[in-house]
Amino acid sequence: MSSESTSKNPRNKLEMICVIACAMVPTGIVIGTVVFEFFISLAGILWLADCAIYRRNPLPELKIEGLFIALSIFTISIYLSIWINGPGDKGLLNDLAFLRFFVFAIALMDISKRICVEKYMLLGMLAAVALGAINTLAAHVFGFDLLGKPFSRYAAKGNEALRIAGLCTYAGSYFLGWGVLDRDLNIKSRAVILTAFLISMPLVFKTGIRSLLISMIIAMLWVTFLYTNKRVSKLLAVFILLMAVVGSAVVVKSGKIGLTSFWDRLHIWKVNYATWKEHPLVGVGPFAYRSAYKKTMHSAAPESFAFVAPDGTVYNHPEITFHAHNLFMMLLTTTGLCGTMAFLGLIFMAMRKLYLDHGRWRQGLTTWPVVLLSVGITGYNIYDPWYQSLFVFFIVLIGTSDGKFHRPIENILTFRRKAMPSGAGQ
Repeated sequence: MSSESTSKNPRNKLEMICVIACAMVPTGIVIGTVVFEFFISLAGILWLADCAIYRRNPLPELKIEGLFIALSIFTISIYLSIWINGPGDKGLLNDLAFLRFFVFAIALMDISKRICVEKYMLLGMLAAVALGAINTLAAHVFGFDLLGKPFSRYAAKGNEALRIAGLCTYAGSYFLGWGVLDRDLNIKSRAVILTAFLISMPLVFKTGIRSLLISMIIAMLWVTFLYTNKRVSKLLAVFILLMAVVGSAVVVKSGKIGLTSFWDRLHIWKVNYATWKEHPLVGVGPFAYRSAYKKTMHSAAPESFAFVAPDGTVYNHPEITFHAHNLFMMLLTTTGLCGTMAFLGLIFMAMRKLYLDHGRWRQGLTTWPVVLLSVGITGYNIYDPWYQSLFVFFIVLIGTSDGKFHRPIENILTFRRKAMPSGAGQ
């Protein structure tokens, strides 16, 4: 199939719109909820339309992909919990709308067999980090960002600051891994990639969110470990270690390391454990967490769930909390053992794919499990739309078509997938 005929194929143009929408998801996370939700939904809807218009069944090709199977099982476990427990706090339509993330992921996995999806995704991440830095700088200098949003949304743990820091923790760690571990990069490419990492660092550290700070430091140490195992020059490894030490010093100096909120988390986990014991197999449902937490708190004397710290301080939350502040405690509480095991299977299949195909730009993805699990110790809600968008974005990046189609990204603007044989994918 020639490139000219491909460019004139209406179906190919439809798929290219899906790819561009996918690439815009990180930028959407920086800008706001409406934007990233629009791109997630647009990619899925256009792909479904493509399948319907051209009467194409993608399942025969997708069902042999382990990552697709694992993601499907995890999604099924979510809806099994909803089916048994009933609709969540926001109603059935909100529960059903969560399917958009699954459709988005399988759409881009399918399209990646014909189009070089990863090129656009990587450019999208670079653009998102740059926009996050520009907006943050503008908010601090002028009092508002490029879209007129006030400084308060970028201060401490404001809405934009929270999302940008989360994005930069994943993206910055990825760019560090790619820039350091890919020995075939030329100097110019390596400089651009590592600059993206250096820009990400202050955007993460300024928020003072400990789970992100610690995750970033762990990612640096992990990349250092992988790099030194290659038995090459140690100069860059020393630089990374120095950055990790400086980052740790900043955290300690700023007083961000303390046990107050940790004791508070132990109280929340205690309530979650009691909730899970009532629904051990399928949990209470991903979108009924807050009402389930409240029900558990009122099922016995609130003092029975209190946690007493070593200094005698009592931690107790009779009010509703938004999530479990721990990835696996959240999974256990909302989807039970079934959903937790399905999620572990998904992570295993993602890591297996990385192990089998981890050359070139994919080497940066070796930081993804490290960041996901370390952030998950006390971090974000896996069902939060922006965090789920970021999660499936990386699942897609990991699940792109296997390595025989990839070429070195020395000049990322001319990176192309090998042409498909005539008639392929019709």
